[in-house]
Amino acid sequence: MQDTPRYWRDISNMRLAFRREDSRRCGHLAERASDAALQRLIRAHRQQHPAAGPMLLDLPVQLLMPAVEAVINNYFGIPVPLRCEESEEGGGMAGSDLVDHDHTWLEAVFRYLFYDLKGDASLQLSDAAAPRVRHALQRIIRNAHLNADSHPTDTVLSRCLNLQRSGTPGMDDETLRVNLTGFLVGAVTPLINASCQVMDVLLDRPEALAKAQAAARLDQEQAPAAVRACLMEALRFQAGDPVIYRWTNADTWIGAGSQRGTVPRGTLVMAWNSSAMFDPASVVAPWEFRTDRHADSYMHWGHGQHSCAGAYINMAVIPGALMPLLRQAKLRRAPGQSGIPRKGPNGSITVRHFELQVWP
Repeated sequence: MQDTPRYWRDISNMRLAFRREDSRRCGHLAERASDAALQRLIRAHRQQHPAAGPMLLDLPVQLLMPAVEAVINNYFGIPVPLRCEESEEGGGMAGSDLVDHDHTWLEAVFRYLFYDLKGDASLQLSDAAAPRVRHALQRIIRNAHLNADSHPTDTVLSRCLNLQRSGTPGMDDETLRVNLTGFLVGAVTPLINASCQVMDVLLDRPEALAKAQAAARLDQEQAPAAVRACLMEALRFQAGDPVIYRWTNADTWIGAGSQRGTVPRGTLVMAWNSSAMFDPASVVAPWEFRTDRHADSYMHWGHGQHSCAGAYINMAVIPGALMPLLRQAKLRRAPGQSGIPRKGPNGSITVRHFELQVWP
């Protein structure tokens, strides 16, 4: 989105609903959901395998998805799975839902919005996905209006409706639906992928993994920040967005005062975040795994106008989702290809499977 009054109005409105001080709440939601899922798996494993031995855990399916869904359900105020009903526009979707395809549809919209260079590679899938996501959110907003008095809650959605009732410009139902879509599709794939990338890095570095596990075993006041420091550094070694690309809308001068010159209109420009985080001119001892780095060493959440609006939520949810796993006695990859993060078919960008062996 461009630097326009509407952009700043909308992002300002959403930051009134997605508040930095909510990060602790979101971390707790993710941790509780992840821990509950892990304990169920441990109990089932012990019943089936009384003898001591490792448990096989599919990280994105069995731990991360419950954690992310808990945040979307209880903090966003958007019930998942998303369910559709026949739209007023006539979509022929009466009785249909997204139970089996929730995250496929959300990923399709995310890929179209953020990754599709030419604007057509994912067009067919996004054409199928967008109406389903749109109709589901329209129904959720409509129901939230009906239940606002009888079921008061403190969620992002309820805050948005309060802003709407106060007469805040740009909080009509349609604009709200558009802006919530961006936050919703921006939650699932990035959080799952970043969490898997963090564990992928730690499992390759035993000392770093031991440090993260020790941090996770600290008391509840110290653990979140200590784990976050480990995970931010791990993500530097395998960035969630290693490169960001944009088309120039006009002739653009890069590096004022330098000899770099003008980039003509219509040029694809790539900002290589992962390379920047290993630049020795800006990062001390870039190839060392260190947890004492200043925040300026990281470019995980963008910069300037388009800094991730959910950065502080991300920095709480990822540690929260992974802390129950890190507290386990011993972790390692599952043998063979199962122990490598694997994305879905047909150009999927979300990690679907990543199996670990866990000694609870």
